[in-house]
Amino acid sequence: MTPTTRPSTAGMMPLVPLGSYPTPLHHLPRLSEHLGLEVLAKREDLSGLGLGGNKVRKLRVVLAAARAESATVVLTQGGVQSNHCAATAVAAPMLGMRAELFLHGDPPAVPTGNVLVDGMAGATPHFTGAATHAEVDALVEARAGELRAAGEVPFVIPLGASDPLGVAATVTGVEEVDARLPAGGDTRIVVAAGSLGTLAGLTLGTWVLDRDWSVEGFSVLWAAERARLVLDGLLDAARRRHFPGVAPRPNVELTDEQLGGGYGVPTEQARRAAALALRLEGLLLDGTYTAKAFAGLLEGVRSGRYDGVERIVFWHTGGLGGIFG
Repeated sequence: MTPTTRPSTAGMMPLVPLGSYPTPLHHLPRLSEHLGLEVLAKREDLSGLGLGGNKVRKLRVVLAAARAESATVVLTQGGVQSNHCAATAVAAPMLGMRAELFLHGDPPAVPTGNVLVDGMAGATPHFTGAATHAEVDALVEARAGELRAAGEVPFVIPLGASDPLGVAATVTGVEEVDARLPAGGDTRIVVAAGSLGTLAGLTLGTWVLDRDWSVEGFSVLWAAERARLVLDGLLDAARRRHFPGVAPRPNVELTDEQLGGGYGVPTEQARRAAALALRLEGLLLDGTYTAKAFAGLLEGVRSGRYDGVERIVFWHTGGLGGIFG
């Protein structure tokens, strides 16, 4: 595979041809009737690499950068059942690179879900136990130093590929939706927010395209105050670096009302939301990300928060591996 370029509203964005794009935008007729407003799903779960998911969209740009640096090994991190780590494990060897994964937690007694995929793809796991995010960052940097000393060329991808480049890569998803939606109407994008790169990219995409859409993220990793600081930092850095002529606007909301007991801890609201999505539309939602965001969507309709909204685009970020974790 060789990197190619594709035009975007910012110019040319180098990428490697991973996955299948554009991902589908599906109208959800039974759910729309049930809720009384138009609901669509952006099917990033059908992105066509491994178990799919939104991380593939980021990786086709981030791994192009790794190839440009002649990287021999990529290092990244995430939860034990990280969708991002699994996607990286699958994609890296396709491009001639190894993957080393720093997984936050202890090794499972039996590898299941994404951990099983990691092993099948040949990635090297490093389970970090109870280490903090800062401590894991230090472990990754130390390992990168060891690899350089051994003559390798490491390329570090941050948590969730959530850096300015990963954020910029996500803008293409907004372009895909914009090409399918009719002009006008009050549109709201609803998405699960973990490491916040996708939420930042979707928000930035509305700025780039000058669309008067609102974006709502349901935090599944951090409390709202910390998440907002991270989000604002990502938005500012990505806009300045990749879209310097674009003006920001206050059209993004971020809440932790569906966080429950924390990252990876299921909630009863999310369980009921996932059952409804499967029963009405055949959508599989995982308890860590998408089911919590979908529960937030349902609560927004019930509470009247979406009164006046013409359509909701539910950004299905994937997470199939986590269902079987």
